[in-house]
Amino acid sequence: KAVVVDEFQDTDPVQFEIFRRVFFDVPDGVEKPAVFLVGDPKQAIYSFRGGDIFTYRDAAERTDVKANTFRLEKNFRSTPRLIEAVNLLFKDYVDAEGQTCYTFGSPAIDYPGDLKADESKPAFQVNGRDDPAPFRVINVPNRKKREEQDTQPVIRDVDSAVVEAVLDVLDEQKGCISPKDIAILVANHTKAHSLKSILAERGVPPVLQH
Repeated sequence: KAVVVDEFQDTDPVQFEIFRRVFFDVPDGVEKPAVFLVGDPKQAIYSFRGGDIFTYRDAAERTDVKANTFRLEKNFRSTPRLIEAVNLLFKDYVDAEGQTCYTFGSPAIDYPGDLKADESKPAFQVNGRDDPAPFRVINVPNRKKREEQDTQPVIRDVDSAVVEAVLDVLDEQKGCISPKDIAILVANHTKAHSLKSILAERGVPPVLQH
């Protein structure tokens, strides 16, 4: 018998207490199943409904779990240059005082920045050449203090910058990709509708998926 708990980083304390009683701390004489906990603390997204990253960490620190922990050290989906950029941007670092600064705000969500990529993964081609910038950062200048009372213009600036980046990619990689190949991840419906409006204004057909 075996039990697989996928997306374990989104487990809440009550759920893990159930798992613990049923699958881990079973009475003597009862067959204990093999338990596989699959999760990544950096992907925890359900705190709004009780998901607790520290429940994940506590479970990972159990002696019987820690002794049988296997880490995925290679990303098989992304190109080497993209992984290199992600490692550089998100890895934890040590400050001048020798203290480790955690990119994701907690030692429970550490990222040493040593993820490897599948070297055989072909890079995206642009006019027959490898994409020179698989990871791009958009800088949006701050508005004057007089506008700080009204956040709408600032939000519009950010969304417009995102759309401009999309247009740049479509122009640079014309014939290679089209709007249907691009996805923009947003935090809420307001942001989605704002981007949809600006994309439509610029002639890019947007589709919302919930």
